[in-house]
Amino acid sequence: MTDPIPTNDTLSDTLKAVKLTVDAVKDTVCLNRNAVIALAPGAGFTTGALQWERSTNNGGLWSPIANSDITNYATPNLTGNTWFRVKMTSAPNTCYSDTAKIYTTDPQLLTSTPDTSRCGPGTMTLVGTTTANSVVKWFDAPNSATPVATGNTFVTPYLGQTDTFYVSAGVPNAQPGDAMNITSTSGYTISTGYYMPFYGYNTSSKVEYIYTAQELTAQGFSAGFINSVGISAGSLGMPNVGSANISMKLTNATTPITTFQTTGMTTVYSNPSLTLTPNAINTFNFQVPFYWDGVSNIYISFCNTGGQGSGSNTINGYYNSANYRSVYGYSSTINMCTTTNVQSTMYYVPSLYVKMTSACETNKKAIRVVVNPLPAVDLGPDVNKCVDQDQAEVLDAGVQPYTPQFLWDNGTTSQVRAVTETGVYNVKVTNQFGCHNSDTVNVILRDNPIVKLGNDTTVCNGVVLTLNPGNSGIEYFWNTGQTSQSINVSSAGVYNVFVTNSVGCTKADTIVINMEGELPTIQGINVTNNGQFTFHFTAINPDKIIDLDKLDDRFKGNKIESVCVVVPQAGKQVLILVADDDKG
Repeated sequence: MTDPIPTNDTLSDTLKAVKLTVDAVKDTVCLNRNAVIALAPGAGFTTGALQWERSTNNGGLWSPIANSDITNYATPNLTGNTWFRVKMTSAPNTCYSDTAKIYTTDPQLLTSTPDTSRCGPGTMTLVGTTTANSVVKWFDAPNSATPVATGNTFVTPYLGQTDTFYVSAGVPNAQPGDAMNITSTSGYTISTGYYMPFYGYNTSSKVEYIYTAQELTAQGFSAGFINSVGISAGSLGMPNVGSANISMKLTNATTPITTFQTTGMTTVYSNPSLTLTPNAINTFNFQVPFYWDGVSNIYISFCNTGGQGSGSNTINGYYNSANYRSVYGYSSTINMCTTTNVQSTMYYVPSLYVKMTSACETNKKAIRVVVNPLPAVDLGPDVNKCVDQDQAEVLDAGVQPYTPQFLWDNGTTSQVRAVTETGVYNVKVTNQFGCHNSDTVNVILRDNPIVKLGNDTTVCNGVVLTLNPGNSGIEYFWNTGQTSQSINVSSAGVYNVFVTNSVGCTKADTIVINMEGELPTIQGINVTNNGQFTFHFTAINPDKIIDLDKLDDRFKGNKIESVCVVVPQAGKQVLILVADDDKG
């Protein structure tokens, strides 16, 4: 289609509102420290369109901030909680971003658990309190930068032995892990060269680098104290580099770097005789922690003198051709630590491992958790057994170390206890550390039946004996196969019986019966009266009798085959005569 009026075109466009937001890198900072706040979106604004504003009373009154036509704003040092926003003007319109509140804190550790102890392995709950806008931080090592937990309450890991934990008060925003690798954002890895720290080969060297605030904040670091740096070493031809120093300072300068710094450098590490470890990260713990404000770049200088040997050291690093990142010098005749002569500039930086603590974190307080031994008390499994009458069951709490004290449920205090009744028994053992443990055992004692066949015996042949173990059982089993309570036996032998009672207990007894000789017999007794109180007894047809005797000594008479007896008085008297054979 042809436009009939090409000189009168109309352009239609749609404008979409963009929400402005501000966000702080860290929303809580130390008292008298600064914060960094960013506006989003971070680009697309005309010059002069932006102005930051601040309030100290939650937006009741906003004050404009001069010279703040920027998207990233570094506040001055703050002395109290402060609110920030961005005013954007595009005549004739004005709009505002949302609000970012920056909390300030001066952390103080108010209370914390003292050295403590627990009985036996397990966890321990530690408690601390701190001032407003700050948190309690818990560490498992005195030089750790990263807490294992934050908050007023910390439950330790499972402790099998005594351990020490550390507590401090600080800002809520934690620094990154114990070691972060700060490298260039582009380029490639290198591993050797004069431009690396403590390169070796010459007895003295000096290398200086610049690291940007952006590189540190990209790794999550915020303002605080740098406690150590580390470098990654490979093979070492001259591990003993002699006397070594590390110096640092803050700077607003950016790359490139072309000269050694001559003023303002702070010596943070010094070692009169440094020996590097091959194939490891060598960490240099600062004698003087270095404060980084969170926005400035950092110069860092490594120098050594008096190195022993002539080989070179492999130190891992990074190469970036965009900017000069380092200057270096080396010599075998002069002390490079005191010189300002630069031999060359380079694009290289070592991979730097940084440890930091928050700027206003209190010193760590050690809390020692002692794991005291717990008595091992074991009364054994529950007891259910048959016992003889008055038989005791012995309960033993075991031999215990550390000056034990025993306490049974009946108040007795010995290691062992004898019980004769069914019941539930408990013992508590306490050692010298106040640790105690206890155990309980259920004891059921069932009475055995009383089984008595009597003593072994010898009888005459032909005698019938009745064996009876007693009536305490409900089941009987003889070795003859009989199952009655009593049996009659007429032959020699070993007889045993098993008796089971109503509670399921079984008891046995054995008797040995011997048979010797023949049983004497008579067909009667002839009695004649020989006068007052005198009688004569004569066996009728005696067989196998060698003796005839009276059984009662009240009667007077002779021990003969026929017995003459004088009774003691008138009246009815009973006289028993005993006939013996030759076996007695």
